[in-house]
Amino acid sequence: MNCVANILLMLALWQGSIASLMRQGNEMGSVGYIEHLLSLIEEGEGRRLENALVAHPRLRVLDKDLDRIREYIKTDFVAQMFHEKIVEHGEEILKAPPVVRPPPGPSGILTTVRVALDRVYTMGLLYRLSQPANQTWLQRGWKELHAAVNFSDWNPSHFLDVAEMTHTVAIGYDWFYNDLTEEQGSLLEQALEVKGFQPALKGYKDKAFWSVYPDNWNNVCNGGMIVGMLAVADSKNCPSAQSVGQHALKALPTAMESYGPLGAWPEGVGYWAYATRYTIFAISSLETATGGDNGLSSWPGFNSTALFVVHATAPSLQFFNYADAGRYTITEGPTDTPSLYHLATRFNIPAAAYLQRLKLQRSGDATPEDLIAYTPAGSFEDLAKLPRCMMFPRQNVAIARSSWSDYGAAWLGIKAGLTHEGDPHGHLDVGSFVYEATGHRWAIDLGADSYALPEYFGSKRFTYYRLRNIGHNTLTFNEDNQATDANASLTAAINCHGTSDVGYMSIDTNLTSAYTPSNISYVYRQFSLDYVTKELQIYDRIGYGESKASTLTWALHTYANITIQNPSTTAQLSYGPDRLQVSIVNGLDHTICSGTTFSYAPIDLAPPQESTKGVNKLVIQAPAADCKMLTVSLKPVQF
Repeated sequence: MNCVANILLMLALWQGSIASLMRQGNEMGSVGYIEHLLSLIEEGEGRRLENALVAHPRLRVLDKDLDRIREYIKTDFVAQMFHEKIVEHGEEILKAPPVVRPPPGPSGILTTVRVALDRVYTMGLLYRLSQPANQTWLQRGWKELHAAVNFSDWNPSHFLDVAEMTHTVAIGYDWFYNDLTEEQGSLLEQALEVKGFQPALKGYKDKAFWSVYPDNWNNVCNGGMIVGMLAVADSKNCPSAQSVGQHALKALPTAMESYGPLGAWPEGVGYWAYATRYTIFAISSLETATGGDNGLSSWPGFNSTALFVVHATAPSLQFFNYADAGRYTITEGPTDTPSLYHLATRFNIPAAAYLQRLKLQRSGDATPEDLIAYTPAGSFEDLAKLPRCMMFPRQNVAIARSSWSDYGAAWLGIKAGLTHEGDPHGHLDVGSFVYEATGHRWAIDLGADSYALPEYFGSKRFTYYRLRNIGHNTLTFNEDNQATDANASLTAAINCHGTSDVGYMSIDTNLTSAYTPSNISYVYRQFSLDYVTKELQIYDRIGYGESKASTLTWALHTYANITIQNPSTTAQLSYGPDRLQVSIVNGLDHTICSGTTFSYAPIDLAPPQESTKGVNKLVIQAPAADCKMLTVSLKPVQF
């Protein structure tokens, strides 16, 4: 049986069995679901093949799709803006030399690979949309592809580089296929075989972590290989495509499980954008090349993952940036999440499409992917229909806001969940929170530090300030780190989920597992948000048992100016004329601590850690054994 037959046989089998499989999925649970799916793939040899790969171009954008995109460009002002931005970007690319392979750094050659990817997508889409065909885009696209395939290798020691370059060359090969000479096509095929597929086969044989572990590396590496396989599965120059495709289709479902049950991504929104982008590359390419996505989009939680991002986007359009994320705003970080367009259309979530358009209109930017998946669906009214509070079980993250219509709404992100051993990008941030109100982010998360720091993912990881609990808005005993294997839970909630008009929400967390290094008996933290006054109250209850902890520190990081008021149980944070009052709440069932007062200090980390200039840290320090209940109020000052 030839290369195409084996690959498409498996696809046909998976497509045919997915309906019955999905009926069983909820009863079996996610682990049984995966095992059953893989067993069906293994048992598929010998089934009759009835489908075939469609003709080139067949990846992501068929020729018939171009008319839809052209019509949007003619009739929709947002699509017009996107197209103008992409043309401007294309003209800038024409002035730049093709990529050159750099020496690998801490992140391999990934930055250069992504430049190539962006250029190939830009040249390819502009060429295919142009009428009459603009040969300038074709010629510049070929120069980029030629440079990429002439790299000595695609850096298999950092396999993300191989996966992204495989995807890049596959898209260029497919989109320019009908205009390539036989020699050019063969050069691209041979590069995919030698520099993409053969290193991938070695990785699958050696059980490389990206082939078995359920994080973003899985989505990217296997998603990239699926796109590469679909481009050249019918080429005699790519004998490894068959095997690579089988391995990748088996491996990707392990990562798909991470979306369950409600769509949150354990590595945060930044890595959600990366993982989901490559998941959609694979899904959309399977659909255009074979007529179906073989059940990948039916995986539990994937149908609601766009809503995770919608809720995790604050009124300021900054994200809830827990784990290894940056301080993402509309001009920084993964602001362009075109996956939202794809998901909005597939699962009828118009609010996600509206949010993506809003972000891009404010940033004034767009990429080819935004135009490929563009939809004018969605309006503010679709956002307003969503619940104001959502909890995401398993990942144990909760997000709430006082309003969808008020730019100055109160917005709260709560991080419980896993620390590092459950998530390689995780921080010791159990119990931390991010809080916005009146148009300002008052309580911030510092996000990731530089991946180039010594042993950032190794033995020194939790010597760096941003990654320790002392660098987050949570509790610390002495200066002990939280446990690296913690999994804190959301234990109870009031008025979270649904569309109730009740004016507040409350969520309880059990943080005890994070404080085993300090031998603390229990730590419970409750968050209550008043939707009317925008006041946030944080109520901590602590049991010390046999612990020898001597000090308790409550912390909040902010870019706001801080003034300690008299008495020093109150602090005022300010951005210009806007004020937030932070108070220790005394009285029955609130604060049982001796001598608790506020203090603060600027935090500016010394090299090689990245600077935190402008960050202030508001703290309460108290004798640990004498502080068993502590309530703090954060309330915007009304003028």
